[in-house]
Amino acid sequence: MFEVGPGSKVYIVDPVTEMPIRQGRGLLKTINVYESGNPSASNVSLVQMDSAEIFGINDGFQVTQFSRVSRVAGASIEGCAYKAVEIARV
Repeated sequence: MFEVGPGSKVYIVDPVTEMPIRQGRGLLKTINVYESGNPSASNVSLVQMDSAEIFGINDGFQVTQFSRVSRVAGASIEGCAYKAVEIARV
């Protein structure tokens, strides 16, 4: 089980629409803003096409707990942070 720490945001989105979901499994998008204010990946092992299952979520679609992280077959290794920033602005 992963807990989202202060200063980080995690969203899990539908793989087709890339819109945030409230329950179930989808693509994992993370934001971890460093002191520079620039979005960055929270961990190099999390990439754009990783999926995870929601275990806790707040009213703003920000995930508080997630688990069962896995890589989507044939996925590229692009970072997930910039897409998460886009989702956060929706």
